[in-house]
Amino acid sequence: MRRAELDRSLAQGANPLESPELRWRARQLMLRRTRARLAREIERVARTPQKRPWFGGSAAPLNRGEISHCRDLLNSLASELREAEPVAPRGVALVEYLLHDGHSPLYYTPATTERGLAAELRRAKAALLLR
Repeated sequence: MRRAELDRSLAQGANPLESPELRWRARQLMLRRTRARLAREIERVARTPQKRPWFGGSAAPLNRGEISHCRDLLNSLASELREAEPVAPRGVALVEYLLHDGHSPLYYTPATTERGLAAELRRAKAALLLR
């Protein structure tokens, strides 16, 4: 139930050692299988502009123009998720936000700014690297 809240805290830079819940969620995010799942989701999104739009369901519509513009960044982030060792939980939490929050620049909303997706993808990629 608290995954989204914990992810948001980690994405904002919370120390995973602050609480047992943050530590648990950080470990979960850093698992290879979690990162592989997120990489597959990113790759599926990167292929979306090439497919015909589907207008059913209640999901937020993808920002196809931004996704098309950022296809190389998306694929690069997917590769980084699979290959980087070790990774920082903050970077993986940022990827979770991008993929699963309907207000992220990956989705079209009236508040979506031009080129916001590219900046968020670069931020997530940089945050994956442990310093």
